Amino acid sequence: MGASENICRPRKNYETTLGKTSYSADKGSSLLDSDIQAYDFDRLCKSLKNMRGDSPLSSCDALVEKDGSVYLIEFKNQPNKNINNAEIQKKAFDSVTQLLVTWERDTSQRVLSEKLVLFVVYHNPEDDESFEKIRNKTFSFIESDQTEPLLFGINDDLKSLFREVHTIDISDFLETYYFSYLTEQPD
Repeated sequence: MGASENICRPRKNYETTLGKTSYSADKGSSLLDSDIQAYDFDRLCKSLKNMRGDSPLSSCDALVEKDGSVYLIEFKNQPNKNINNAEIQKKAFDSVTQLLVTWERDTSQRVLSEKLVLFVVYHNPEDDESFEKIRNKTFSFIESDQTEPLLFGINDDLKSLFREVHTIDISDFLETYYFSYLTEQPD
């Protein structure tokens, strides 16, 4: 992760793997087994808490930079129906704010949004597919440029801070985005 071509200035103390950032203390396991280099964005943002008094901003779990894109990833090792919408919205917005204020002060929000991709990756148990079927059926009737339904109340204003936004089950994330977005592709 070289400094000159990346939005993040090197933060060696926060470099980790994507798998480690997906670890859930509640579950005692990681949602994803991956050795892709990432920043532990939660830890980094917590270290910046003095920017806003004693309370840190919320943040996504991981930040990955690849090919000029910046991926903010929030892992939720729980069914999407148990996830708090306001928490996800706050993490997405606060993460963008922290990138603009602390790392790339000369970058406009418009330039940053052209590079940012947000993933909210959750885990629905395989025996709980009824919600997914309803969600996808409903989504098929909505006209949108989105390739899958957006969950967690992410509205157009919040979505405009990113080039792409994906709220997706871990199995779909692995099948559709993990290899094409985050891993090295052979020539």
